[in-house]
Amino acid sequence: LYDFGEEDDQPYIVMRYMPGGSLADRMEARSVSLPGLVHIFERLAHALEEAHARGIVHRDIKPGNVLFDGRGEAYLSDFGIVKLAQDGGTFTASGGVVGTPDYMSPEQARAQHDLDGRSDVYSLGVIFFQALSGQLPYTASTPMGVALAHIIEPIPSLRTLRPDLPPAYDGAISRALAKDRADRFSTPAAFAAAVSELA
Repeated sequence: LYDFGEEDDQPYIVMRYMPGGSLADRMEARSVSLPGLVHIFERLAHALEEAHARGIVHRDIKPGNVLFDGRGEAYLSDFGIVKLAQDGGTFTASGGVVGTPDYMSPEQARAQHDLDGRSDVYSLGVIFFQALSGQLPYTASTPMGVALAHIIEPIPSLRTLRPDLPPAYDGAISRALAKDRADRFSTPAAFAAAVSELA
């Protein structure tokens, strides 16, 4: 955020110009390769490691919040609903569930107050699954149904949709999307390293 102000009673913020679109755009166009994902995940891991070190949990990691500059470098955007881990505070007025259900960790879907960086790792896992399969791991007819699926439904097999991939891919997905956060990759960097190894 470079600046902010008000013009004709309209608040505004000044941010970096990101002409490269979003990861959602690239996934929709099927223009994301595995090597490309490795680079993107390394960039996101660095951003999240910095945020987590400052006690900030993003809580809304999704393809639409990954933006690209004119050189194709990925940036994480939209820190509007971050959770401040050190004091339990949040930047939102609501005390309920906030975020995007399609990418929400089970603990976030349960509106737990003690979220940590592993919730963001889960969301990265959903993005990884979607980027490789073209589908979300969980779907339902309502947002509440999707949130509930993240809590109770078994982790889907990536190789059911992509039988050409080695078994290690399902192992990485199972760890990233573990229902119990203690069973997940402990940091975004650890997950990004696993994605790099798979590639």
